[in-house]
Amino acid sequence: MGAMHSWPVLVVDDDDHVLRLSEVLLNRIRVDGHPLHVDVCCSATEARQFLDKKTYAVIIIDVVMESEHAGLDLVRDIRKSPQHLLSQLVIRTGQPGVYPEAKVLQDFRISDYWRKDDLQPYRIRASVTGLIRSYETALALEERLNERTVLLREIHHRVNNTLQLVIGILNLQRNRFSEQTHRMVFDESILRIRAISLIHEHLYQSQLLHQIDISNYILHLSSALRTVIAPTAKMRISTVPILLSIESAIPMALIINELLSNALKYGLAENDAGRARLEADVLIEISKDDKNVKLVIEDSGKGLPSDSYISKPQTLGFQVLQSLIRQVRGKIEVFCGQGTRFEVVVPL
Repeated sequence: MGAMHSWPVLVVDDDDHVLRLSEVLLNRIRVDGHPLHVDVCCSATEARQFLDKKTYAVIIIDVVMESEHAGLDLVRDIRKSPQHLLSQLVIRTGQPGVYPEAKVLQDFRISDYWRKDDLQPYRIRASVTGLIRSYETALALEERLNERTVLLREIHHRVNNTLQLVIGILNLQRNRFSEQTHRMVFDESILRIRAISLIHEHLYQSQLLHQIDISNYILHLSSALRTVIAPTAKMRISTVPILLSIESAIPMALIINELLSNALKYGLAENDAGRARLEADVLIEISKDDKNVKLVIEDSGKGLPSDSYISKPQTLGFQVLQSLIRQVRGKIEVFCGQGTRFEVVVPL
């Protein structure tokens, strides 16, 4: 802000006398050693042309111009614009009874309220000085927020790169073993790490650094898992946008990874001759209501023999799954028969 030689101020008023007097008074003001650069216009229509080209620290707007509500309509448009989000708005009116101060301040999110019959220099100087300092503070906070956002994005990027390095090391270790059983242990660990890595990849590419759309994540994870585990598998995916915090997204991602990996590995359907087809048919659904997120993953395989895999998990995969379910305070049900269907319900 020290490099700014003047504070930009826009005055919008259809009363030429008020407009010129305001310009004279404002040009006499210095705020922290900097003068004001004052632009003036006589209508809301003309003001929009100025606002399309420039951002202002303070905008002073008459209510009644082309219409009785032209100034208030302009305020609404300004407040909808990200470009002018920090601008300090002043409503000025010659009809304070028609547009009461308290109501206008509340309904239109303005910074100050001036009456046209009160154009005393000390009053304007005090108001404008306070407004410009508020604008300067808001700019400084926005700059710090932007720096924090860049830092968080860089952290997610570095975490993702570190996880990719871990995956590379595990792959090197995996290749030292010839037995398939040993290789599968590494493969499962690599898939879990990739599931976490993909969360951080989504976060540093997203505008929302504290939340992730888990439905969009599912689309990317399912594609990656199918490529690695069962390239010919058929997938039916039904999702709705669901934003989760990073604290919930990571365990949820691992839950999806465990169930989907299992479905792709063991969900091979059998033909009439009792032989397994060379492709799996997997259904993935995620939905939500006011209280819960519901995840469904179903395959076309011959099904689990019972729910003992859930109630008394023997494999590491199902033990990990149970731990993750407890972490997010969720519940899981398994339905066995013509294929296997897992339903996970997690509170929002």
